[in-house]
Amino acid sequence: MPGTAVTPGAGDYLVLLSVDLDGPSQGSEHAIISIYRNGTQITGSERTVFLQRDKFGSGSTQAVVTGVGATDVLEGRWRTIDARQITLQARSLVAIKID
Repeated sequence: MPGTAVTPGAGDYLVLLSVDLDGPSQGSEHAIISIYRNGTQITGSERTVFLQRDKFGSGSTQAVVTGVGATDVLEGRWRTIDARQITLQARSLVAIKID
């Protein structure tokens, strides 16, 4: 389950995650993307990206994460449902302080 992470410091944040993926060589696949705080998924941040065979797909999600501690880790992760191989081409995780 590849991901990308940031430790932004204490505060409240708008967290934005975007991914670009290449579909599997056979069949189709669903990729699940979501935002985590210290290893726990942020409720409501999960999104599904449908990928067709050998086709490019992109997805994004966002969440407001409040009460982030100075050492808390915010992370974007993705995984597949049917265990077909897909390729992560690009990812971006942005944490914007809102307090």
